[in-house]
Amino acid sequence: MSRSSRRRDPLRRRDPAAAVEDAVESAERSDRVVSLSRAAVLLGRNRETLSAWMAKGMPVEGRGGTGEAVLVDLKRVVEWLEARAREDERRKFARPDPGAEGDRPLTTREKIELAKLAGQTMKNGKDAGYLVPRPVVEAAFERCLGIVRISVMAVPERLVREMSGFPEDRKAVWRKKAIRSCAASLEEAAESIATAMSTFDPGADAADE
Repeated sequence: MSRSSRRRDPLRRRDPAAAVEDAVESAERSDRVVSLSRAAVLLGRNRETLSAWMAKGMPVEGRGGTGEAVLVDLKRVVEWLEARAREDERRKFARPDPGAEGDRPLTTREKIELAKLAGQTMKNGKDAGYLVPRPVVEAAFERCLGIVRISVMAVPERLVREMSGFPEDRKAVWRKKAIRSCAASLEEAAESIATAMSTFDPGADAADE
């Protein structure tokens, strides 16, 4: 049963639990309800700010007349402020409705400013180390693979030299197998790098946006 329904029917007999609940609520409320000046002190704001909040819909317990203080419930005021903050955040980050009134294509000047902003964002990313020019990365991988290729493909020849005591036909077979194995490993590494680089394709990122 709500508090308002109990107030509308004061003659109705209440159970002890409800009476205790009302007593506790009344005691808590008496601690929360303060004058506007006192609320300003407790909230760390000046009285003019709270008066402005009142004009915007801040809940009050009673508007004082001449010589009477305006009373506010601090709990309700804080809840009202939290609701306003949530609404402001939703409004700040809400995406504009494409079909909303006033929607229009960008002007040439706006497109230029947008392009400048995108360029500055890219520059900031590079300066911060978050973005690396793709040609630089590709050149580094290519140089690395070249060094690895020289080292790996020298393995079969080194094996053959170390097997000087074995028949030539067997050494030839081992050499071919080693070359195929090394070449396959290099191809697999190159494919892996190509796949990784494709995930950083700027064109794909732009298309997703």
